[in-house]
Amino acid sequence: MTQASAPMSTAIKVITGLVLAMTAVMLLAGVKVWGLLLGGGLLATVALFCYFYAPMAYELTGDQLTVRFRLGRKVFPAVTGCSTLSARPPMGLRLWGNGGLFAATGIFWNQAYGVYRAYLTSARYQDYVLVATRTQKILISPENPAEFVKAWASSAPAAPTPG
Repeated sequence: MTQASAPMSTAIKVITGLVLAMTAVMLLAGVKVWGLLLGGGLLATVALFCYFYAPMAYELTGDQLTVRFRLGRKVFPAVTGCSTLSARPPMGLRLWGNGGLFAATGIFWNQAYGVYRAYLTSARYQDYVLVATRTQKILISPENPAEFVKAWASSAPAAPTPG
């Protein structure tokens, strides 16, 4: 089952717009001040990288989750659970990643999940699906979270019965 990522939420659009505007201003001001051109070039490079590695779609095949980007994909084997969120996750720390330029992606930590990965295009917790594997948790934002979870539940391998 493949599903597109949720549309960008207002919060991510605002962050993306501000960073792109700041990049444009620095590049234009760089005509007069060489240092600003260097800073604008660096920001443009980061923005391009974030654009190419923002999640575009999520795919569940058997017990494997694949996150598709404009440039490549990331595969997570051994999916053991998949559920929507009924409340906003507790505040956490971004350990490594992108906090809102085209998406929120990277490695995060909070008390409820411990260390987890996030590949989100929406800031609305109603759009989130928590995918558990044998080794980690992944937070994603598919276009239709309930349908995504339902599709996983119907295709999840049955647990072996004790003999």
